[in-house]
Amino acid sequence: METSLGRLQKQNDKLLKDNIRLRDNNDALKAENYQLRKRIEKKDKDLEDKIAKEIKKALDNFESKQIGELTEENNKLRERIFRLEQMLNISSENSSLPPSQDAIWHKDNKVYDSRSQKETTKKIGGQKGHKKHKLEKFDDDEITEIKDYKLDKCSKCNSDDLTFIGVETRDELDFDIVIKKTRYNFYKYQCNNCGEFIMCDIPQNLCAENQYGSKTQALGLALVDFGDVSYKRTRDIINGLTGGEINPSEGYLAKLPKRASQKLKKFVFDAEENIIKSPVVQHDDGVIKIGKKEKDKEDELAVLINKSKEELTEDNIKKLNEEIKKNFKGVIRAYTDGLIKLYKAHTDKSADTYKDDNILNRLTADTLVVHDHMKYNYNDLFKFKNAECNIHPIRKSRSVKVNTQHKWPDKISELLESYNNKRDELIKAKIDHFDKQDLSDLNNNYDQIISDGIVECNKFVHKNLYKDETNLLEFFKNYKEEILMWTKNFSVPFTNNLCETMIRLVKSKMKISYSFKNIESAQYYADIITYTETCFNFGVNRYEAIERLFNDNPYSIEELYKLIEPQEDNEKITNNN
Repeated sequence: METSLGRLQKQNDKLLKDNIRLRDNNDALKAENYQLRKRIEKKDKDLEDKIAKEIKKALDNFESKQIGELTEENNKLRERIFRLEQMLNISSENSSLPPSQDAIWHKDNKVYDSRSQKETTKKIGGQKGHKKHKLEKFDDDEITEIKDYKLDKCSKCNSDDLTFIGVETRDELDFDIVIKKTRYNFYKYQCNNCGEFIMCDIPQNLCAENQYGSKTQALGLALVDFGDVSYKRTRDIINGLTGGEINPSEGYLAKLPKRASQKLKKFVFDAEENIIKSPVVQHDDGVIKIGKKEKDKEDELAVLINKSKEELTEDNIKKLNEEIKKNFKGVIRAYTDGLIKLYKAHTDKSADTYKDDNILNRLTADTLVVHDHMKYNYNDLFKFKNAECNIHPIRKSRSVKVNTQHKWPDKISELLESYNNKRDELIKAKIDHFDKQDLSDLNNNYDQIISDGIVECNKFVHKNLYKDETNLLEFFKNYKEEILMWTKNFSVPFTNNLCETMIRLVKSKMKISYSFKNIESAQYYADIITYTETCFNFGVNRYEAIERLFNDNPYSIEELYKLIEPQEDNEKITNNN
């Protein structure tokens, strides 16, 4: 029995010890569990912080990228707006664009000075004090026909009891076309002394059995080359004027320019020689089109490429395309000394074509050439001095002013124009130079304005985008001597407007006729307008000049100079300047 109790006591003691050990283990596990929870909580917090940081970083990057994209897009939009505003601001007031091409929002009732295209205070139409031009009443000995209008009865009461009290006259000036069908008899003879058969010489203009006379030929050429009328309409006009008696074919009219050009070889040569001897020469050029219309040319090119597809590489096709396109365009150059107007036609603007003109390369170191900043003229091969046209930089200055709202463009324009007005006053007073103080003030003001302009340009928001201002400032700075050449030599014109007017004649023809058939046709046209425009500049009617040409008696340069007195010659040159 005791033994059983002892065993039980021992088992109980052992269980108590196990219980104590288990409680200790439980406490240790609780402590460990507590530590683990703390570590987990810390890990969770660290993870949350890390996630929050990553999210914040991602959001910051996204926002930064989005802001960057939006900023870039905004800058692009601002640049686009600036470019569009530039395009909208271009007009005849601040560029070489003709007024006919002004956008509708630029068309208004303003009047612009014809020389500078600057707005004036004048009203549209006839100016106050301007003499009215009208046909004056004929003298009695001038009357070629009288038509009487009489009354037999009173228009109110129908009475025939009328007493004559006077005549109210009205004159009319008109013309009749008189058709002339002339036969020339050239008699043949036999010399009784030597037995030879002889006859009167037949003029070259009567080479065929029957031909159109000089007036018909002159009218046809005047309509085609001066009036820019098509061959068909020219034929219709001549046919209508003559009551159907004269009806030249279009083929005949198409041959007139070549025939006229051949008769003008000496005149053109003399014009060249006179221009070369001039102390001041003005020079400009204009692009012309040669051959068919662009669509027809592209079709021809496509056919040519398709036929040669196997042999032509991509580079060859590109070169062929460029070569053909280059052949589609040409250039007409204009030279003038103020009175004589010379035109030359070429296929391109290359150095070789300048050599073909044989003008610039023959000018001496004493010659001044006025042009619109034609860079080829600044060539070591040439001896002449260059003078820049002032109206082009003034127009560009207006464009810069509109697009930047800077002050320097107005200042430089006002400076140049004010001194030009001063020069006009001095010329009227028969003074041929500025005094030293005027020239010194001009140079100082010029330099200061350009210096201020560079500062304004460097601060401009769109400086990198808007290169026109930088280029214009560099032009004013680098070509100061050429720009101000007219202040040192009063025979140098302020602008190259005379040559621009000469080229405008060609541009008008291009707008109507689109292109010349070939370069030969362009040169025929150049020879003809060299003659007609020079004659017109000396006061000769263009039609009269052409008629004399077809009579094999064209005006010569010497004859034209005899038409004007020396003082009138000087006045005309001054006006052209």
